[in-house]
Amino acid sequence: MFATSDKTTKRRHSGPPALVVHPSPAYAYLVFGGAGIVALTTVFAWTYWRAHDLVLVVGLLAAAAIALCALERYVTLQFTSLIIGADKLQLVSGFVSKRRISLNCEKIESVKVEQTAGEMLLGLATIRVDTGSNTGLIEIENVSNPESVADQIMQLTNRREKRDPLDD
Repeated sequence: MFATSDKTTKRRHSGPPALVVHPSPAYAYLVFGGAGIVALTTVFAWTYWRAHDLVLVVGLLAAAAIALCALERYVTLQFTSLIIGADKLQLVSGFVSKRRISLNCEKIESVKVEQTAGEMLLGLATIRVDTGSNTGLIEIENVSNPESVADQIMQLTNRREKRDPLDD
């Protein structure tokens, strides 16, 4: 579903262009659908079963709260990207304020792909890249085709190990 972007950014140095990975909004869409179902069920109960007006108010407030949570998640995902470059990995996130975490490929120790039951159903996963230090953790959620993305990150570390030290 919208895992990798067709847009590649050109580096200033020679080398391959960077790959930009965006989280999939599928999970947010699912929550939006849940809010819609709660709203429709509430209106149906109020209309056909002559439920008390309090049922309508509480149900619509619950649907609005669910929709607001989904909207916040959707906006967060739209302003998050993982940039896989030739020699570094960057996580850029933030709507109101930006946060950028950069890791040199030499520092990457492990790449983990973790899936919850909901992510498995949607074909998504969370990717964690660790450097072994307290500050060196990059985590991006709701990535579709996570094995391919993890393999790309591991290729960064493999290129690092295959480089000739005399070339530096």
